Amino acid sequence: MTISTLKVSAYKGILRLRLRAGFLVTAVVAALLPLTVMAQDNGLVPCRNDCDWEAFITMINGLIEWLIMIATSVAVLLFMYAGFLYLTSAGDESKVSQAKTIFLNTAIGFAIMLMAYLLVITLVSLLTGEGWLNDNSELLPLELLD
Repeated sequence: MTISTLKVSAYKGILRLRLRAGFLVTAVVAALLPLTVMAQDNGLVPCRNDCDWEAFITMINGLIEWLIMIATSVAVLLFMYAGFLYLTSAGDESKVSQAKTIFLNTAIGFAIMLMAYLLVITLVSLLTGEGWLNDNSELLPLELLD
């Protein structure tokens, strides 16, 4: 190998590294961008001085909404990472297996989170008599569609 061949291969390696870093930064920003919407609300605690039961429920709803957005962002990043591993495996069975495992575990975790949320809103609807089981005008009592 000549010196020029070594320089070209070094430049290719640096270019690949920069492309991967750029892809990673873009993916993280795109996945976490919906969280900036939460910054425009009144914050997690809706009251400052005289807090009542409704303010407490509003705070819990905001916390659940925030956690769902965080979990969704993490799931998107993990799906992207699993897809990246799968596409760059180049026939390596261990990387393909690792990508499939990450994808399956992420899908199972996300499904469990959504089922837990459905259980909570169903219980709230049954206990309070309001919400998606009793009122057709509002599908989600925790106001995630606002």
